[in-house]
Amino acid sequence: MSEPLRLGSLFSGFGGLDLAIESVFGARTVWVSDIDKGACKVLAHRFPHAPNLGDITKVDWSTVEPVDIIAGGSPCQDISSAGRMAGMREGTRSNLWVEMRDAIATIRPRYVVWENVSAARSTTAASAMESDPRLLGEAVPGRPVLRALGRVLGDLAGLGLSAEWISVRASDIDAPHSRKRVFVLAAHPDREGLQERGNQGEFPAAVVETRAAIGGGAGLRFGRFGEAVSRWERHLGRVAPEPMNVGPGGRPKLNPLFAEWMMGAGAGWICDVPGVTDNEALKMAGNGVIQQQAEAALRLMLQRMARVAA
Repeated sequence: MSEPLRLGSLFSGFGGLDLAIESVFGARTVWVSDIDKGACKVLAHRFPHAPNLGDITKVDWSTVEPVDIIAGGSPCQDISSAGRMAGMREGTRSNLWVEMRDAIATIRPRYVVWENVSAARSTTAASAMESDPRLLGEAVPGRPVLRALGRVLGDLAGLGLSAEWISVRASDIDAPHSRKRVFVLAAHPDREGLQERGNQGEFPAAVVETRAAIGGGAGLRFGRFGEAVSRWERHLGRVAPEPMNVGPGGRPKLNPLFAEWMMGAGAGWICDVPGVTDNEALKMAGNGVIQQQAEAALRLMLQRMARVAA
């Protein structure tokens, strides 16, 4: 049997994107990178064989173990509509994409996977050439000349990779919330075995599995959201935890186990890790990637690439 593809993970969070890539590509995560306290605890516990490279801005990529896939969702704070909307430009957290680009340029993996919020399609970005309206046509007042997604695709093209991109909602794979995300899959022209990897079945049938009926009380517990919750319960094969806990002073607070369930993570994948606090778990769930959503996106993009390569 051939060796599994090696995956290097950046901005790893609780590992949702990495689990999706392991599933679709038959890959193995060999190193991760994150500095968030909660994420570091989960990564050390769930990926004990994979060293954490830590601060991405301080890594000498020439000394890092080569990998076949580099994946990551660079920070979205400056891209997200819930953030500052400062864009992907120098001085912003979202511009940490540059560090991921440097890793790709040095290591030269066979595949690259990038994930981010839907606003990456519309939020402004900057680069040495493409930000010049003279090179991209006449600028429209109030609209960016270059957007974050375009910046990423342009940088990947500059590194000799061809790419597919797609937007997928969490609700497309039966999650009870929208959480629309952009996914990019890039590959070198000599992408060996692409057609075999693209033969993953049709979306959504390859991803949305029909499970035996579970419970039946979601309609009572969640009111008008009961039907949506029931679909996700059947998809995941387990009943939704209670959404609220009793917090300090008897006040209700969001149950981390429910947030973990909403994100499609395995039961206890985040919350059962020793030392992870409720606040850390909620933060990871809020910033993380839904594995099933990423799998759907990857399969669709692989199918597209396989058709082109045929």
